[in-house]
Amino acid sequence: MTQKLSANPSGLVQYSGRVTALVERHNGVVTVRAEHGEWDMRPHFVYGYDSMLSELSDPEAAPELFRIREKIKSWRFYDNFRTDVDSAARW
Repeated sequence: MTQKLSANPSGLVQYSGRVTALVERHNGVVTVRAEHGEWDMRPHFVYGYDSMLSELSDPEAAPELFRIREKIKSWRFYDNFRTDVDSAARW
């Protein structure tokens, strides 16, 4: 019997009718929820300044994490807007 996993950007996943964590990170060690719900520790260390989304971009080993990564990559971020009192965005 196949159990459906559905992930959302908060890092939580709907698994067999329950909401549970999809991935956890503690002191550089990342564990990912495997296909049948058990935790799968990744074989390499992820530094605190590295993103686990970029370091664990394996569609086979962590497909839900990969889908979240691809979704976030498709978002547009605008960080060059002026926010001062005279900016056009405030009119």
